[in-house]
Amino acid sequence: MPRRVTFAFIQCHHTRGCAELGGVRKLCSSEDVGVACAVDRLLLAGHAPQAAQMASWHAPRLPISGGQLIKRGLAEGPLVARTLRRIEDSWVEAGFPQGEGFERIVADALASAR
Repeated sequence: MPRRVTFAFIQCHHTRGCAELGGVRKLCSSEDVGVACAVDRLLLAGHAPQAAQMASWHAPRLPISGGQLIKRGLAEGPLVARTLRRIEDSWVEAGFPQGEGFERIVADALASAR
């Protein structure tokens, strides 16, 4: 899977199993696993209802691009990719906020990039 995939409801890492699900809504992202892996691990852990939810879940799309960061004053180059990664990591960790919450994440990443 070439694009980074984010997962809700579980923590699923390629070398570690899924975290306990009871009430945990921690977010996790990984470049090494996909939805199919998460579904398999949930089924193996005996969590069929959560596996069904995960099978139909689609990762939200990051609501900003490198071009938009450049328009906001970030210099072109590798710094754009690093800043996008920082934004995405913070966005996932915060539970995919939109609006003002997302704008705070972007402002913090831009401030630390300069």
